[in-house]
Amino acid sequence: MTENLEHGLVLMLMGMGVVFVVLAAIYLGIVILGVMDRLWPAPEKESSSSTPAAARRPATAPSDGVTAGPTEEEKAAIKAALAHHMGVGPDEFDVRFR
Repeated sequence: MTENLEHGLVLMLMGMGVVFVVLAAIYLGIVILGVMDRLWPAPEKESSSSTPAAARRPATAPSDGVTAGPTEEEKAAIKAALAHHMGVGPDEFDVRFR
């Protein structure tokens, strides 16, 4: 019986040792990547000053009839979905939109 117990303890220690070594290797890799990131930061993108302002503007500008926020219908749908999700009536809470 002591032979089985000894074999089990050796197996447990070897398994825990393997896990410890793998975790230490992962930690060491993260530390090395952190040091490399500080030593060699990623190059910044060039500013595209040669691109005209019209090309940098989003495809849908507010001057195209698009409002800055959700419409009243969209606000009602959002409030109804939240009320359904929370299991309360839509009059029991208020939603603030920016």
